[in-house]
Amino acid sequence: MEWIKEKYDLAADESYRDLTNLLPKLQKHMALEAEISQNKVRLNSLNRAGDEMIDGGHYATPEIRRVLLGEVNEQWDRLDAKAKDKGKKLREASQQELFYRALEDANEKLAEMERLVSSDDVGHDLRSVRTLLNKHQVPRR
Repeated sequence: MEWIKEKYDLAADESYRDLTNLLPKLQKHMALEAEISQNKVRLNSLNRAGDEMIDGGHYATPEIRRVLLGEVNEQWDRLDAKAKDKGKKLREASQQELFYRALEDANEKLAEMERLVSSDDVGHDLRSVRTLLNKHQVPRR
């Protein structure tokens, strides 16, 4: 149960709110998700062993039900839900960062176009006119 608590604390961290260094955060979280997934097999075998003990009439059946089938599975479910939520939020933060970068690029291009359009330079010979004309062409995507 200590492992579950430790991993829950990692999953509950809200580092996704800070958009810096998102890739390492996402990679670290993906490693956490993989570790949780690998340990699900251990939880399932622990549940099977507990069920077998209960079915066999083990003297500690109430304790097994309360601790194993109750508390451990409840904490596991909380950990799993929290890890999935954080993964979703990290992916959304990554999309948000990409959007901000695209928006920043668009703003820079618009500022450059505005500078070109507001210029009084109309060219003084054919070469300079062609250069200006090329600068005014809007690239098509």
